[in-house]
Amino acid sequence: MPLAFTVIPNASRGITGILVVNALMPANNSILQLPNQVIPNGFSVLIKALPRNPIASLVFIAFDRNALVAGQGYPLSPNEPILYGIDNLADLYISVSVVGIGIAYTCEVKNA
Repeated sequence: MPLAFTVIPNASRGITGILVVNALMPANNSILQLPNQVIPNGFSVLIKALPRNPIASLVFIAFDRNALVAGQGYPLSPNEPILYGIDNLADLYISVSVVGIGIAYTCEVKNA
């Protein structure tokens, strides 16, 4: 799966960067656990279905792989964002309804 990221320097409050990642899913109904990336205490991660995703497509997000297998993830339409206050990106799993659609996510990180 292609992952592209940009780290943007930010020295405020000991935060050394902002991680921006685009993830494209290679197969319909495949499940991807987001990478192991610690989120500093008090910060959130913003996840957004890519705006170029087809109109009727959905990205599903869940805290449990089994929830996605059962079709119980939270659905995101194209260009729709959601904010999570989590400790690690690896707490989240995504699945998609159409091959090749994806998400972008961004969060502030230490030691980027």
